[in-house]
Amino acid sequence: MSIAEHLAMPVHGHLGGYFQRVNDFGDTFDIRWGKIDFDVYHGAQANVKVILKIYRDHGLCETYIVDTDAHHIHWDHHRRTTRDFY
Repeated sequence: MSIAEHLAMPVHGHLGGYFQRVNDFGDTFDIRWGKIDFDVYHGAQANVKVILKIYRDHGLCETYIVDTDAHHIHWDHHRRTTRDFY
C-alpha cells in the first residue's frame, strides 16, 4: 500500500492578509485565509482530503479537514487545490 506522500506533494501555499470579524457577542477577532496547491500522481477520481493541524501556545492543537478540487487533469496525474480555509 502506498503512503500519501508518494501520491500527493504540496507545491505552493497561499496566505491572505489579516482582516477582522465580529462574533455574536460583539468581540472582534482577526482571521486570515489560506489555500494549498498539490501535485497528485493518480487519476482525478482520487478523493483527496487535507488534514490541517494548527499548533497554538500552551500545547493547544486544532485539527481541520479541508476538501480539495481537481484541475489541470491528465490521465495519470493532476493538480488539486484546497478550498479556502480560515
